[in-house]
Amino acid sequence: KVTYQRAHLPEMRDLALVEEDMRGLAVSLRTAQQALAPVRDAYDTAQRDAQRLRQRAGELDATLSASTSHARELTALERELAHVRDALSSADDRELELLVELEPLEEAESAIRAQAKPVLERRAQLQEAIAELQATLDEELTALRFDRDAQATLLPDEVRRRYDYA
Repeated sequence: KVTYQRAHLPEMRDLALVEEDMRGLAVSLRTAQQALAPVRDAYDTAQRDAQRLRQRAGELDATLSASTSHARELTALERELAHVRDALSSADDRELELLVELEPLEEAESAIRAQAKPVLERRAQLQEAIAELQATLDEELTALRFDRDAQATLLPDEVRRRYDYA
């Protein structure tokens, strides 16, 4: 009876339900992360591109400011600077588009993590409670076995053999 109790604690059913919820949350989290990863990568790439273009525009501005070159070279630098600024404007627009797309995905991931936190805490509580209850039942089983062995020595050998055989 005690062995049955040890194997069928109500907390074990609760733990199974909590772990089922955790599996569902893990699937949701993986789905959110899979949706988030390409957008995050594209956003990081857009940031790097925009930074590179900002650097190039700064270099061209500095070159134009310090330049004593011919009119043809200055015109070429101004055209290149205008082209870089156009590209930078497009890169900034793309970066903002990706940021707008990225924020709700990150919020969804954060929401799933926030939803999982109490479930994880409940799981830890249940595991601890189960371990304590099983330890208590193990002690009780040990005591019952000791008592049974003591009482078994009082029985006739034939009865004890039939009992052990059963």
